[in-house]
Amino acid sequence: MYWQVRRRGRSHGSGDLQMSLVTSIVERVLGTGRVATAAHDLPVAAGRAAEHLAPAAELEVLDAATRTPGRWYHSTASANLRSIEQSGLHVRLGSDGFYSDGIYFSSIPDAHYGRLMLSASVQTTNPFVVREGASFMDLAGFQDAIRPILERYVAAHPQEAATLSRGALQRAALLDAGHDSVLVQRRPWDAQWLVALRDDEVKLLTTTA
Repeated sequence: MYWQVRRRGRSHGSGDLQMSLVTSIVERVLGTGRVATAAHDLPVAAGRAAEHLAPAAELEVLDAATRTPGRWYHSTASANLRSIEQSGLHVRLGSDGFYSDGIYFSSIPDAHYGRLMLSASVQTTNPFVVREGASFMDLAGFQDAIRPILERYVAAHPQEAATLSRGALQRAALLDAGHDSVLVQRRPWDAQWLVALRDDEVKLLTTTA
């Protein structure tokens, strides 16, 4: 279940400003409750096959080989659909996310994360599990959890580490420690998040166009 605080009327006074702030916080923590109507499997031509594509009918088989089973949703712009169909999703094209560089997914196609969302199976074997604390995006908790991994990586690769951005350093350290993804476990009624650290982990689910 998702909670949503709705503003009524136009914003003029301090009360409206406070309500706007509450709305923003609640929607960030819980999602908007508006499931994206454009969430779908990628339509491809009959017979179209590639390593980054998998028929949705094969999801049960894919689930048997991953530590993070089920459909995961990735938001994108409609203009990207053709290139995504041709070559898949790529870590290098993502933003410098908080939970390291990677391809970000949500367990639900909530409109808060993007209006157009593609479904995928993410093939992981050893996710780095983060359990959020009481606050949204537990910054201190994540930094505390990943610090030993970062310190070991920096000590072993000081020159390379000095050239990397924060997100790239986190990704390099996690991969070096044997992790192939980051699984952010939130409260049971919230969307869970998954960050794929390698391109080849992501199998976009397809239907025949």
